[in-house]
Amino acid sequence: MVLLGSGAPLSSLDRGGVKAGGIGAEATTFLRNSVHASMNRSIGTHLAPFDPANNSARVARQRWEFGSWPRMSSWREDEEQLSDRMSYELKRGELFAKGIRRIMLEQVDAAAAILTDPRRAGGVDRSIHEARKRFKRIRSALRLGRNTLGKRQYRRENKRFRELGSLLALPRERAVAVLTLDRLSAASSSTPGELAFPELRAHLIELRVAAVWHTVERDRSIRQVSRRLRKARRELKGLSIRNRSELAWRDALTQAYRAGRVQMRHADLDGSPEVFHEWRKEVKHLRYHLDVLKRAWTGQLDRAETLLHELSDLLGLQHDLVDLRWHLDNSPASRSTARRREEACRLHTLIETARLALESRALEVGERIYSRKPKAVVKRVVSCWRSWQRYG
Repeated sequence: MVLLGSGAPLSSLDRGGVKAGGIGAEATTFLRNSVHASMNRSIGTHLAPFDPANNSARVARQRWEFGSWPRMSSWREDEEQLSDRMSYELKRGELFAKGIRRIMLEQVDAAAAILTDPRRAGGVDRSIHEARKRFKRIRSALRLGRNTLGKRQYRRENKRFRELGSLLALPRERAVAVLTLDRLSAASSSTPGELAFPELRAHLIELRVAAVWHTVERDRSIRQVSRRLRKARRELKGLSIRNRSELAWRDALTQAYRAGRVQMRHADLDGSPEVFHEWRKEVKHLRYHLDVLKRAWTGQLDRAETLLHELSDLLGLQHDLVDLRWHLDNSPASRSTARRREEACRLHTLIETARLALESRALEVGERIYSRKPKAVVKRVVSCWRSWQRYG
């Protein structure tokens, strides 16, 4: 059952005049295989084959999934992997306000443990990513429980965790730039394992190493974040509850769905990366809100969850491409030699074609998610919630 839309397959990419058969082999390959590797959910059937002589999605993906290039899942994993989802769900019979506080405290504990011992997450890069992901979950939980906290407490805690995430942002952005370049390199290379942009890749790796050193050694941001998390935990534990209604989450869920719907329309009309980024944030809020309420609707909204995951990953990939383009535009090193200028020009073209393809697909998926009005969607979730509370 699809709660948020008709679920009918869509056949083409039509944003800005870009069609699936005309966006270029490399961009189509990037779009199809990035999402396959990230989510293991096929969207290839909605795209024209990039190689008319070989229409097998399995063969087309082989060098992405089994070659020497990093898989998309190495940095944009589904929430099911490397994450304890059970701690991000309300329990049956649990007071909503207390449940939200429990969820936030568990996320703080998980982030603190990962930053204290990065080996738990597989290294510094991964620990930073996992910690920032938990800060985003906390902020989304705060938003869902806003009516139970009041504006003052909500704004204070939301600002706190936004700042903590910002302290760890730079090494994460630099690492993703390298990995995004590798994906584009794999898509544009005729030989698996061949470096298509060696000069630019070497420069981005230098930036990444410097960012990690600044964060870990010079600024000691990880230690600073760990100290601030201890204070955050004490203050979260002492939050006063203003509203004990079992449906205190209803307004926040309505707002998240409505805001995502509005931002999707803006993205369709405007098309700027900034608008798509704002839409991405609203999609993530809706996704996290439904995660918190998941036990109430399991089996009822599974298709909606699948579409939200796909949309979130598509917009995430689009954002990664925009960031990589920003690095190219703002780095003098990318224009320091004739070879780097040539690589940058070629990469710009590849980024733009892939970005347009991802945006087109995102708008298609978005139409399916946001096809119904907010009140109708939330009414359905409320019905699932009440049934779960009464009968389990």
